[in-house]
Amino acid sequence: MEIKNTTLAEEKIFVNFQRFSARLFKKSSTANLIFNIFLAALIAFAVFVSAVAMVLAIVTGDTNSVITFALAIFFMLLLSAFRVYQNLFLPKILYKKSPLKGSVHYYVFRDEEFSVEVKSDKIETNENLKYSSLIKAYETQGEMFLFISPYQAMVISKYGFSSENDIKAVREKLSSLLGNKYITVK
Repeated sequence: MEIKNTTLAEEKIFVNFQRFSARLFKKSSTANLIFNIFLAALIAFAVFVSAVAMVLAIVTGDTNSVITFALAIFFMLLLSAFRVYQNLFLPKILYKKSPLKGSVHYYVFRDEEFSVEVKSDKIETNENLKYSSLIKAYETQGEMFLFISPYQAMVISKYGFSSENDIKAVREKLSSLLGNKYITVK
């Protein structure tokens, strides 16, 4: 087996990986969506309750409670703003500062090992890796994320393969070697 893939480290792929790695529930997009909706509803409810309590404190003249509820509302809104920043803006900012921006990754999958060659204006590297160096792999609709540590992964665009059969062969190889640590995200 010798299957080749060329992946351009463009913004979309980089942002997809950053958002994926920030997810709490990596195995299920639905569970992650439900969690985010629940968190937003919980924050909205807490802001509403704090606002009502603050109005009651103003009516009763309890200035200490007004300050407490105002701070609670402020911190809940700050948490909401941070979540929006973390999911929407931070991945794009990180991409613009990344030395991998615009780099080309050439992968070659063989029977016993795979290699990756990275080329850009700032980086040029070539590595041969054993499949045993992978600790986990996730396959999404458009990418495969091959983790070599809990926080470091190789991002492979499925569009960089020459055919669906190549994707299937790599999927089968990784799945057979990683077992339940090869996860297809629905």
